[in-house]
Amino acid sequence: MRVVLCPVDFSENSLKALEYAAAISAQTKTKLFILNKFTLTGGEKVEVRDNVFDKTKEEAEEKLNELRNIIQAEHKDLVVDVSVAYGIEPSQVILDFAEEIKADLIVMGTKGAGGFKEIFFGTTTTSVTSKASVPVLAFPVTAKPILPKSIVYATDLKREDEAVLYPLWNFAVILDAPLTFLYVAKDEEKGIDVIRKEMESSEGFTRIRRTLQVRFAEVKSNDVFGAIQDFANETNAGLIVLGNHQKNYLEKLRKGDLTRLMTMYTEVPLLILHKNK
Repeated sequence: MRVVLCPVDFSENSLKALEYAAAISAQTKTKLFILNKFTLTGGEKVEVRDNVFDKTKEEAEEKLNELRNIIQAEHKDLVVDVSVAYGIEPSQVILDFAEEIKADLIVMGTKGAGGFKEIFFGTTTTSVTSKASVPVLAFPVTAKPILPKSIVYATDLKREDEAVLYPLWNFAVILDAPLTFLYVAKDEEKGIDVIRKEMESSEGFTRIRRTLQVRFAEVKSNDVFGAIQDFANETNAGLIVLGNHQKNYLEKLRKGDLTRLMTMYTEVPLLILHKNK
């Protein structure tokens, strides 16, 4: 990794995410970009819009520079850059800027209440997650900005996992964290010992097992979201990882438990990987 991007709107959850992004950048010796984005309505007159933009940009730049000073006081060798951008669609502003600076990771704050629902089924974070070509890390406001000492990769153990094994391995290596492959099976499905053989034969998994402490775990449950969250809490995992290609799998397993999904409260950061990267 070379560049970490953290969009902020100066809310509590975005500032907590920034602390975490700074910790990651310091650990990995990567450049940290802090972005403040805002939107302007298309119906405004040009001169009014320009005046609003200039005033808002000036105020935002002042706040961003204050944040940069705070971060660099804590992480003295960390390179931090700040920028202000605007557009009609907030998520597209983030995506365009990420592409411009060639970001390797996007770290975004979430409110926490809503948990996986917020990541997969609503909000700007969802849009960025689904469209980004790089990993997106969602950091809940209730989490502590401490780098994870262990990582849980929630997987359905399919061939598609091969495409996310390299970024998964890379992230675990730079954080020096042991990795657990967690399989949540419905009651009638085969056990993990049967279906994991295909993954273990892959080149990507061989690399992971050769360089990291790895284990497999299985939980029987029809509530995949609850099972993942409970497992992470019980094992004190500091990071949950999901592949974006598993969205259909997660949606299928969540049926019948929408109430719990909508009210879930997660305190564990969530990293979304993309199968094409």
